[in-house]
Amino acid sequence: MEKSYLTKQVLGLLAVVAVVLVVSSLYSLRRRQLLRNWADDNGLEILHSKARVFFCGPFTWSSLRHQTVYFIRVRDKEGRERTGWVCVGYSSDEPVIQVRWKEGS
Repeated sequence: MEKSYLTKQVLGLLAVVAVVLVVSSLYSLRRRQLLRNWADDNGLEILHSKARVFFCGPFTWSSLRHQTVYFIRVRDKEGRERTGWVCVGYSSDEPVIQVRWKEGS
């Protein structure tokens, strides 16, 4: 009987972990799509993007838990490249995107 109880606990824990991973992946995909849409809407090609966890540039102290900050390098239609930080998230199910360009880029 003890093995059965332990098996149920392990299976329950694995189910919770699986749900957390799926939900986390969906949120990540949704925010990445927001970033791509923002770039397309502004005529930019994303050359590099990396989600930042600790050092978030100008958003280090202002980003919220439900937002993702990306450090990006983009190219505009004239071929100029810029780097900066993009904070993406949602407020009342509406997309919120804030951009801060790195000086000199």
